[in-house]
Amino acid sequence: MTVINTLPHDINIVKDCGFDPKIRKYIGNKIDYTYPSVLKDENSPYKVLNAKIDTVYDKIIDNIPIFIKKIVDCDDFPSVNDDDIIIVSVLYASAFYHKFGYYPPQMYLVADPVMNINDTSKFLGCRGLTKPF
Repeated sequence: MTVINTLPHDINIVKDCGFDPKIRKYIGNKIDYTYPSVLKDENSPYKVLNAKIDTVYDKIIDNIPIFIKKIVDCDDFPSVNDDDIIIVSVLYASAFYHKFGYYPPQMYLVADPVMNINDTSKFLGCRGLTKPF
């Protein structure tokens, strides 16, 4: 099994974390695993997977510009082994589903962000991975 992170940043897995009901977030202080972005390996056969989204101005509501977004297309999903894991963005997963009507079994998203226990305004990583929903 190979884990391929097609996001433009590393993914840190934080297994030992707890839920802080005061801030309604998971917090932790130790990274267990890091999956580097494919951008860090110039020889990687994989690339960051992107979705093409059109953004069109719609109107102003209470001095706030309102836009309409429409999924137009997405990059092809790479050919991988059945037991490989491909980490993608929620936006890419949505665009892929919009275009093809299913999620590949190898497609995963990050699950439950974890904030740094010493500075809860900073992300430390995530609790693990999840299937698209």
